[in-house]
Amino acid sequence: MSVNDIDRLKQLLFGNEKKALDAITRRLETPESRTDDISDVLPEAILRSHAADPRLTRALEEPVELCIKSSIRRDPGDFADALFPVIGPAIRKAIAEALRSMTQSLNQAIENSFSVTTRFKAWRAGVPLGDYILQRNLVYRVEQAFLIKREDGLLIEHVHHEGALSRDSDAVSAMFTAIQDFIQDSFKQDGGESLTKAELGELSLWGVHGPKASLVCVVRGVAPAGLRTELSEILERIHLGYSEALADYNGSPDGVAGIELELEKCLLLEHREVDDSEGKKKPIAGYIMLFIVVALLAWWIGSSYADSRRVAKYRDALESTPGIVVHDITRRRGQVHVRGLRDPLSGDPVEIAPAADIDPADLRLDFAPYQSLDAPIIERRARRILQPPRGVGISLDGSRLRLTGSASAEWKQKARLIGQAIPGVATLDFSSMTVDDEQVLREAIALLQPPSSVELSVINGRLEGRGSAPAGWLRRATNQAGTLAGVNEVVLDEIVMTETLELQQLLQAIDGTSILFAANLQLASGQAAELERLGQDLLRLQNLADGLGLQAQIVVTGSTDGIGNVSGNQLAAQGRADLVSRALIGAGVDPALIQLRTSVSPIDGRADPARRRAIIRAGIVRN
Repeated sequence: MSVNDIDRLKQLLFGNEKKALDAITRRLETPESRTDDISDVLPEAILRSHAADPRLTRALEEPVELCIKSSIRRDPGDFADALFPVIGPAIRKAIAEALRSMTQSLNQAIENSFSVTTRFKAWRAGVPLGDYILQRNLVYRVEQAFLIKREDGLLIEHVHHEGALSRDSDAVSAMFTAIQDFIQDSFKQDGGESLTKAELGELSLWGVHGPKASLVCVVRGVAPAGLRTELSEILERIHLGYSEALADYNGSPDGVAGIELELEKCLLLEHREVDDSEGKKKPIAGYIMLFIVVALLAWWIGSSYADSRRVAKYRDALESTPGIVVHDITRRRGQVHVRGLRDPLSGDPVEIAPAADIDPADLRLDFAPYQSLDAPIIERRARRILQPPRGVGISLDGSRLRLTGSASAEWKQKARLIGQAIPGVATLDFSSMTVDDEQVLREAIALLQPPSSVELSVINGRLEGRGSAPAGWLRRATNQAGTLAGVNEVVLDEIVMTETLELQQLLQAIDGTSILFAANLQLASGQAAELERLGQDLLRLQNLADGLGLQAQIVVTGSTDGIGNVSGNQLAAQGRADLVSRALIGAGVDPALIQLRTSVSPIDGRADPARRRAIIRAGIVRN
């Protein structure tokens, strides 16, 4: 066996294994491939290692610590900004027990409020009780609070106690920023330093600063240093909850939604002093105060219960109103907040409130629109979409919309087309509806345009006609009347065609007409004009008969008197009939319609001019 044969045998036996080994070798020698392999399994490997053995945690402690230290040295500002919202609460938690003075202030305020002596002194001083207590016990109070964007000095939000509003809050914001910039420029202070306090008489400005905004408060009286800590806590909560909104604020008059509630907490910061001289009260004063407290507590409980009943009653009223779904109803800060769904066709929640003893001005409604499938709402929706004429009733029976009353066929057809597209309606029932005959009659007159000699009427969908009309109109009306909506039957048999009437009148006028002769074939005086008129009448008769699908028949009979001889009279009678026939043919009468006859009187020697004539007979036969 040659070397080539051995190589081929190796290739056949181990070719696939060799290819696999070569691929593994190339993958191991390529750093990118090993990196991809490790990235696929590294997260799962870390999770499993941490769960099974704490050595991974100990191994990562030193590298992570070095990374954090390096990051702080490289950019301490970003690290401080990141920790700003949480480091303050962590520090204050350790000293929270030292700041419990609010309890004493609250006790003092309650005692003064219920003290008869205090109320008498306030009455004698001529000032309201609240103002008197504030003047006697208030050591300091935050009267106004400004939230200013640190980057450009824009006023973000401003809150204040009633009566403490500054004339121009934007000007205060701009002035504080300008003073701060002036101090930094004048004393060459580093840009990171900020103005924290300024005093003017009994008023002082306290400023606390964050990465994106500064909180500036107007304080009346002498405030302790701990006030700054409380203001810092408020500013930290604002940064924690509204960091992105503060960074993006561009001076919009709407401010930043929600910040006002956080900022109003500054106005709750105040402190009152205790007058030791009034600390000792007579027992009777304590009993009176206790009674008043109990009475007020009972009143508060009763008021709360009554208010909860009113809110519950309002909720029941809303939920019983078709088209309204209530998700949540609560009273907050004296206002009734309602959330839910409302169909635009439902009752107005504001109009429902007075029946539940709820002031509409206290309502805050947040209803999302939807389409209700309550029967009353579906009926209202159907009325709005179908717009039925007066007298048409609409009611819902399950998913079937029943219509009653009288309406035009056109409206019924329109309602049939669009009615099934109404949400909640599966079918429409017109079985109880009648056709509006007057409307159908108006539509029939508009379509058929009958002549004045025709009178139309509609009774229960039956179209009837009386009078006379041209045959062409009658044929057209017969064809078109069947297409009218609301017409069940067409009866026009009592309408006589005007052509038929004229034909009958002509037949009566023509039949039996005599053309008189003076002698032989000579027309009597005035008979030439009569013969011309007769030709025109017969031509009209012929045309009318053709238009009605009939055929006119004309018989011209020549006659003689009782003188002369029989053969001569026969020739005279024939000539007279021929003369009249030629005159009629000359007037346009079809020769095929004319028949010639003779009538010779017996020879009796009487010369009677009335018998020297041609008599015309006319009739009508069907083709």
